[in-house]
Amino acid sequence: MRQIDIIIEDCIRKAAPGLKVLAMQARIVNAPTLPAVQAALAKAADYVKGHFALADINKRPGIAATRQAYKACGKDPNRYRPSQEQLCRRIVSGKELYFVNNVVDVFNA
Repeated sequence: MRQIDIIIEDCIRKAAPGLKVLAMQARIVNAPTLPAVQAALAKAADYVKGHFALADINKRPGIAATRQAYKACGKDPNRYRPSQEQLCRRIVSGKELYFVNNVVDVFNA
């Protein structure tokens, strides 16, 4: 496999000085979401439902840090909502989980 260069813009470095990045390269065959991944997401959703109110979602440390980084880069986090925040809001609002595929849903889990 070839080397991948990751370039992080200065606005991101300043906005998120503690940012950690993981890059993974693999040969995969994408497929519909496996039942085990669906079960892991359902378990995580139950935890979120039982521990957070809608008003508290954006105060979760990872979500708050992402929102702060968005603002520092000139983006409105209410318009360009971080994916983990959007998923948590969906769960707390009582909406059904939806599944995309194994690649997307493994990272959501």
